[in-house]
Amino acid sequence: MFRVQRALQGQAEMEACAGTGLGNCLFTWKRADTLIEVGTIGEPEPEVVSVRCRAGCR
Repeated sequence: MFRVQRALQGQAEMEACAGTGLGNCLFTWKRADTLIEVGTIGEPEPEVVSVRCRAGCR
């Protein structure tokens, strides 16, 4: 498992991470009725590659 994945494993925001390849990870955050997802890629310095609203965004 990648170093970043190990450091973030068990965090409530981490939804999924690839075990191989470029270290893609998906995080979700919820506040009230708003739910967003953030995709990252890279190791050891991950970059944000996507941000998407799943619910409750204006």
